[in-house]
Amino acid sequence: MKELERVILADPKTGFWGFANSVYENIKKIEEKEGKIGFILKNVYFTYYPDGEIEPRIDANCRNRPIIFVHDASKEPCRYWVELMLFNDAANRGGAERITNVLPHSRWTRGEKKDKPHMPIATKIFFDTISLPCIGSKADRIVTMDLHADAEQGFTNNPIDHLWSSGYIAPILIEKINHYGKICFVGPDLGSLPRAKRNAGISQRNEKGIDISIAAIDKDRISGDKTKAGYVVGDVRDRVCIIVDDIGSTGGTLSDARNVLFNNGAKEVYAYVTHFVGVGNYKGKLADFAKVFVTNDFYHPKEDFLPNMEQIDVSPLFARAIYNAETGESISELFK
Repeated sequence: MKELERVILADPKTGFWGFANSVYENIKKIEEKEGKIGFILKNVYFTYYPDGEIEPRIDANCRNRPIIFVHDASKEPCRYWVELMLFNDAANRGGAERITNVLPHSRWTRGEKKDKPHMPIATKIFFDTISLPCIGSKADRIVTMDLHADAEQGFTNNPIDHLWSSGYIAPILIEKINHYGKICFVGPDLGSLPRAKRNAGISQRNEKGIDISIAAIDKDRISGDKTKAGYVVGDVRDRVCIIVDDIGSTGGTLSDARNVLFNNGAKEVYAYVTHFVGVGNYKGKLADFAKVFVTNDFYHPKEDFLPNMEQIDVSPLFARAIYNAETGESISELFK
C-alpha cells in the first residue's frame, strides 16, 4: 500500500501563511538532501458567522494521514484558542492518523502560576483542552518554541517538542552585533536568567574569543502592562548587553531594563525577543535601543517595525524539528 502524505495545514487568509509556506519549503530542501518522506501544504479556512461563531473547513483529505497544523498566534487570543480546538476536532473526525499542533508562539503561557488569590492557571486549562483524550480537540503532539516557563511542558501528558531558540539564534546575534569584546546576555527579570544563560553558553561554544557573561534584573510586575525594574544581579559595566526575553508586548520591561543597565555602566544595549507581540506604545519604548531582534513566529505588517528592528527567520528550525519528528530522528540534537 502506498504511504500517504503528511499534510501541513495553515490559514491562507492571514499574514502568517507566509511562515507556514516557508516551513514547507525548508522541509522540501531537507528532503532533497536527506530523503523524501512526502509532505503537502494545504489550507484550512475559518468561517465566521455574524454572531461570532466559528466553522473550520479543512481543504484536504485527513483520513489515515499525519496532520500538522501550523497555527497563527497573531490572531486574537480567545479566537486563537477556539480555532485550535475546533480544528483538532475536525481533523479527528476526519480520520487523521495523528495530529501535531505547531505553535511557534504558544498563547496563554503567561498564566502558568497562581501567585495571587482567586486566580486561574490559564496555561494548564489551555493545554488541557488540546491534550485530554475525553475531549475531541485532542492533539497527539505539540511543537512549540520558548515557552514562558520550561515547567509548562508538564501541564500536559501530550509529548511536547519544546524548541529553545537560543541554539539557533545566539550565533546569529553574535555575528550581527559584531562586538568582539565583552558581551553580557541579560535576563530582564530573575525568571529569565536560565534563558540568558543558555544563550551565553551557546555563544561561548561558538565564539571562543569573546568574553561572555550573564546578568539579570530584579523586576516587579505591578499590573498586566506595568513593571518596575530594580537592581542588576551581575556585572554589566563596560559591556555590550543583550536583553533576552520571550514575550514582548508593550516594550515596558525592555525599556526599564535598558535604563537600569545604562545606570549600571553598560556600554551599549541590544534586545532579542522571541515572540514579539507589539501592542500599545511599544515604538516609543524601543526606539532608543541599538537594535531589537525579533523572530518571525508572530506576524506583523512591515509598518509595525521600527528602523532599529530586525526579524530573524526561524522557519528552518521548525522545518528541521518537524522532519526529524516524522522520521524518528532526535529533536534534542538541534540544541547541540
